Amino acid sequence: MTFKGELETVPGGYSRIDPWVISKDTDAEIEFLGQVFGARERGSRILNEDGTVAHAEVEVAGAVVMMFDRQAGWPSLPSHLRIYV
Repeated sequence: MTFKGELETVPGGYSRIDPWVISKDTDAEIEFLGQVFGARERGSRILNEDGTVAHAEVEVAGAVVMMFDRQAGWPSLPSHLRIYV
């Protein structure tokens, strides 16, 4: 599908819209998604100097979920993922 004014394509392995989740503990979230839904990390993890996750990606049933740790002083941000099982 082409959109009006579209000049570039979506990179391989991604969809037009992918969720990006900010969480308190991305390590725990990745572990949970792996155990419960069979998610696998895509090898894209980048850490901040303090060891918190600056960027990570997991693939769940063909969908990419990007995520990172919220930083000190940031408010808690609710997020929801709908996964059909």
